[in-house]
Amino acid sequence: MAAKKTKEKKRDRSERRFLPQSATPPLVVKVTGALGAAGIGGGVTGQYLRPEAVPYSIWVLAGGALLLGAAIWIGTSGDPALRVGDAGVGVEKGGLRRLPWWGIDAVMWRASDGILTVSGKDEAGASLSLEIAQKNQAQAVAWIVKEARARIPKTCEVSDDGLAEIGKASRDAGLVMKLDPLQIVGHRCAASDKAIAWEPDGRVCPRCERVYHKDHVPQACACGGSLAVFHKKADEAAASESV
Repeated sequence: MAAKKTKEKKRDRSERRFLPQSATPPLVVKVTGALGAAGIGGGVTGQYLRPEAVPYSIWVLAGGALLLGAAIWIGTSGDPALRVGDAGVGVEKGGLRRLPWWGIDAVMWRASDGILTVSGKDEAGASLSLEIAQKNQAQAVAWIVKEARARIPKTCEVSDDGLAEIGKASRDAGLVMKLDPLQIVGHRCAASDKAIAWEPDGRVCPRCERVYHKDHVPQACACGGSLAVFHKKADEAAASESV
């Protein structure tokens, strides 16, 4: 009697979204904003809420508006938001572009200016290089390094000293977002270059999400992760069919 086939539940994919932080000290931003708000409040009161306008109140109002605008400007960053997770490293700049883990060639830490460089090819095969400043994206940098060391250790060129400078990735950092299931139809096998025409024919590396055809799965992925589980399942399926 043929063994019952049970459908495996796919693991949920997710990523974290990190907004850039201003390099200006928070206290400077708060003081500038407070002075601006006070100037606007005093200027409005003196110019419009008294029987007679107080001399120079209009200038106090204008100065407060300028200070508040300056606080908003120095308190924000022009850097794009970043995403880090199962799909790789994404940048929200003129749309969303991602460097999947299997497409990353190098992750390097430049201690001299606190920059993490992530370079490789995006999902469309186009070259993409990101330079991420720790002062603006400290937790994004920490999470990229943490994930890269776990998923693509061969390409993560960060020394122990660099790890100490970068710091630990916080579990509470960033906004956790759910990702759609990986669509593998149309991808080409990383080992044979054979196109995946039917989803059950594809096998995905759990570490870097590199795609293989079921008939050409190596024992180990190019990222270094073991793919023995797929061979075990294939052997079990063949044994059950022979019963």
